[in-house]
Amino acid sequence: MLLVSPSAADCPGWLGLGFLYQPPAHGHADGWMYVQQLAPAGPSARGGVLPGDVVNAMNGQPLRYADSYSLMQRLSRVRPGEIVRLTLRRGARTVDVHVTAIAISAERCRAWRDTLQGLRPQSR
Repeated sequence: MLLVSPSAADCPGWLGLGFLYQPPAHGHADGWMYVQQLAPAGPSARGGVLPGDVVNAMNGQPLRYADSYSLMQRLSRVRPGEIVRLTLRRGARTVDVHVTAIAISAERCRAWRDTLQGLRPQSR
């Protein structure tokens, strides 16, 4: 088996954000991401995101993705250097932060692709 390192152009920008996604459900039109962890000194941490924040929108668009796979597909279109505005719920407040995506290593890119592939819905 030949392993090919992904080129930087094939890899998404990295936000350094670990989350759990809740798609729209039970009469709620919007979904949300619960921030579980941040990469130490990563882009989201530097942008002001805190563990426990709830992301309600990206670049002013509510999170209305059917599942985690669809959200990850959206995140895969973020390019290194792109500034992403996250609208957060932090306790009773709403906060906007700006996170600048950075380039990721080939290893992290492969892990990203593996995660995306693992989330892909199986055809029936």
